Amino acid sequence: MGRLLITFLFHTEELLDHPLLYLSGFFERYRDDYYRLLLNVSQRGEWEEWIDYFLRAVTEQANDAVQRANKLLVLRQEYRKRTTSARTSALLGAMIDRLFALPGISIATAARELDVTYASAKKNVEKLVAAGILVEPRAGRNKIYMAREIIDLLEGP
Repeated sequence: MGRLLITFLFHTEELLDHPLLYLSGFFERYRDDYYRLLLNVSQRGEWEEWIDYFLRAVTEQANDAVQRANKLLVLRQEYRKRTTSARTSALLGAMIDRLFALPGISIATAARELDVTYASAKKNVEKLVAAGILVEPRAGRNKIYMAREIIDLLEGP
């Protein structure tokens, strides 16, 4: 909980525009150091080593966030290139942009959020599937189409 609060503190103090710093990724990778250093602060008041460790976490995770953001921007441009043609509607671009906010979409949700008919949303979702941007679910009602490349970038290694 404290990790999340730190990120929100950075955000409320306007040190981050958005709460995008995921410190838990660093702390999980170096879990033994995390617990050892935290215990040293509690038992012996050894703050300096903890602060160094914490600042290393902020630096590493900030660099990771910048790299992911750049990769997402490149991917967005690639998606636009894949779907650009003389007859491409603005709706397709809007759907692509929406996928970067939430990389899963149903046809009904696309229709509602983009204020278009179900048929229009379906047609454009199918174009994104054909372009390899969305993966069509195997079966079932209320299918959620996923942008796997976006999800993979967000989840990381």
